[in-house]
Amino acid sequence: MFAGAFLGCFLLSFVVSKSRGDALGANVITGDWSDTEGYFRSIIAEGVCMFAVLLVYYAVGVNKNSIARSNGDSRAVIASLAIGLAIYGAHAFLIPIDGCSINAARSVSAAVFAWFRGADSIDQIWEDLWAMLIGLGAAVVAFVGWMYLLRSRGMSAEPSEKEEIRGMRTMSMYELSGGEDDVHPDRISVEKAGTE
Repeated sequence: MFAGAFLGCFLLSFVVSKSRGDALGANVITGDWSDTEGYFRSIIAEGVCMFAVLLVYYAVGVNKNSIARSNGDSRAVIASLAIGLAIYGAHAFLIPIDGCSINAARSVSAAVFAWFRGADSIDQIWEDLWAMLIGLGAAVVAFVGWMYLLRSRGMSAEPSEKEEIRGMRTMSMYELSGGEDDVHPDRISVEKAGTE
């Protein structure tokens, strides 16, 4: 990810002249948020948005029981739509605050290339970068903790406890694992509605 981010900034530095923009999209907390409390609010905003994006990635892309995964019975286009909308929502919320990091590799590489290009706001970019990284790190730690909590409660990607635990599932997709005839009541109502 870092290699791709550095390559992207390297190519962007050839396309965008220094007179048009020397910071190459590096994140800076805006004036309304740059006071002492603003750093804390920016950390919280980055963390919440990154956590939401991670939840969507997991729910539609990783969870084996997601209807958004392609398995012949579902349409995989739903996964990309959900992930795209989650990233759009994060950008719509965070761009006015700090330029929307939600990706540590992009933020660090843009800051490094802004430094190479001698950006006028390089001191502010380095000063604000830690707030983005702390928010993203907190979101990843919270997400890993959430997944650990699910595993400790016995939830897995496969409904059968006899099979090897290969992942997690969300509460909304949890099925009782007593056997083939023992399914969640919501699934029964959906199946009945589909046959009528």
